[in-house]
Amino acid sequence: MSEEGCRKALELQFEGLDIATGSPIRQGLGFYLMSASHIAPNANIAYGGGAGGSLIVIDFDAHATFAFVMNKMRMGACLRGASLSMAMWNLLAMDL
Repeated sequence: MSEEGCRKALELQFEGLDIATGSPIRQGLGFYLMSASHIAPNANIAYGGGAGGSLIVIDFDAHATFAFVMNKMRMGACLRGASLSMAMWNLLAMDL
């Protein structure tokens, strides 16, 4: 896909409360979008997650994608994917 086509995922489609969690969300085409409450190094990020802590992060500004899927699902809050995605941004910032 072209970069222009991929960036359509960043176009806001819905902003409001998540019916399942009651949390405020912003959604683009198929992904969640960053909001003021998120801590991330770049603004143009689309992400998604699933049960047990799986995570996909697409950082359009850094031209980077991160995906995490565990090999053993645990129920409840899991921050492994978020911790690993922060490690990715730390490595990108190191200018290796």
